[in-house]
Amino acid sequence: MRLLLCIVLASILLGCYQDASEPHRQREEGTPVKGTIGTVTWRRTKSPYRIAGDLVVPPGHVLTIEPGVDVVFDTAVVFRVEGSLRALGTAQDSVRILNGPGNLRLLGTLWFSNGDSSALRYARISDIGGVYVSGFGTRLDMANSVISACYGGGLHADSARVRLEACTIRGNGGVPSGGGINLRSCDAELIGCAISENSADVAGGGIYVERGSIVMTDCLVERNAVAPTGSVGALYVKNAAAILRNCLIAGNRSPRPPGNKAMASDVYFTGAADLVNCTIATNGSPGRDLPRRAAYVGGAGLVLHMTNSIIWGNQPPGIALNPRATATITYSIIQGDTTWAGKGNLNTDPLYVSVANGDYRLRTGSPGIDAGDPSSPRDPDGTRADIGWRSPVPVELPPVEAARRPTARRN
Repeated sequence: MRLLLCIVLASILLGCYQDASEPHRQREEGTPVKGTIGTVTWRRTKSPYRIAGDLVVPPGHVLTIEPGVDVVFDTAVVFRVEGSLRALGTAQDSVRILNGPGNLRLLGTLWFSNGDSSALRYARISDIGGVYVSGFGTRLDMANSVISACYGGGLHADSARVRLEACTIRGNGGVPSGGGINLRSCDAELIGCAISENSADVAGGGIYVERGSIVMTDCLVERNAVAPTGSVGALYVKNAAAILRNCLIAGNRSPRPPGNKAMASDVYFTGAADLVNCTIATNGSPGRDLPRRAAYVGGAGLVLHMTNSIIWGNQPPGIALNPRATATITYSIIQGDTTWAGKGNLNTDPLYVSVANGDYRLRTGSPGIDAGDPSSPRDPDGTRADIGWRSPVPVELPPVEAARRPTARRN
C-alpha cells in the first residue's frame, strides 16, 4: 500500500512538473517559418522564430517584429524582404537576428530588395552571412543597432539608399572588399556610427565605396585591417563623393609587404572629398618605411577640401597627391617633411591626450586648440574652433539581455 501511494504521488509530481515546463519547452522550440509570408507581426510570446527554409516577405506586405523577439537561422538560406521589415526593438529589449546553435558556417543571409523601405531599431544582427540591400529605391534605415561577427561582410548595398545612426559595425569579414560596409552606386549616410575590427582581403577593411556618395558625421573608423596582399585598412572610396565631418580614423592596419604598390595605407579617395574636423592617426604598418602615405588623393580633376583636420602619427605619414588632382587644405596639422601649403596649416605634434589608450582628443597645450578656421562654428565652450576630431556624445546601443536564453551564439 505504501509503495502504491509513493508511485501515485510520484506520478502526480511528474505530471505537475511536465505541465509547468510545457510552456517553457514550447518557447524554446519556437515557431518555424519558411516560404512566403504576408503582412504579419512576430510576437515575443512565440519567439524564437526559426528560419527553416528560404523566407520571403513579398512586395506590398509588411513584417513587424516586436521587441524581445529572436530570429534564428537554422540553415543556410536567404531571408528576403521584398516588401517592408519593421524590426522595432527598444532600449530595454532588442530584436536579435542570429545564426542557430550548431549551424557553424552554414550562414543565412538577410536581404532587402525590390524598392521598398525597411527600418531597424535596437536590433542585434550577428554571426550570419551579412545584410544585403539592393535595387533602385530600396532603402534601409537603421538606428541604435549592431551588425557583428558576420562571415560574409557586415553590410552590403548596391544601387540603394542606406542610413545608419548610432550603429556599431564590428568584427565582420570574409570578403574581398569592405569587411564592415561595402557600398556600390549607393547614397549612404552614417551618423554617430562606429566601424571597428572588421577585415577584408583586398581593399577597405572598414569601408569600401565605389560610385555614389557617402556622408559620415561623428563617426569612428578604428582597428580595421586588410590582408597582407591588400591595401587601405580603413576607408577606400573609388569614383565616389565623400563628405566626412568630425570623424576619427585610427589604429587601422594595412601590412603592405614588399611588392604591394598601393599608394595609401589608410584612406584612399578617387572622387571628390571634403573633410572637416577629422583626425587620421596611428594607422598603417609600424616599422615599415615605404614610399607611400597615410592618405591618397587621385584622379583627373579631383579636388580634396580639408579644413580643421589632423593627419599625424601614421606609418607612413602625410598625403600622397596624384599630379592630376588638387588639394585645398587649410587650418590643418599634416605630418611631413615640410608644412603643407595653405592658410593656418601646421607641421607639429598635435599632442593627443593618450595614444596608448586610444584617446585622440587634444590635451592642454596642443597647438591645435583654438587654431581652427576663424569662420568655422565655435566650439561648445564658445571659443574658436579647434583643429581635429571632437569626441561626440556616446551613442546608445541595444542591451545585452542577460535574462534571455541563448537561442544562438552570442558575440
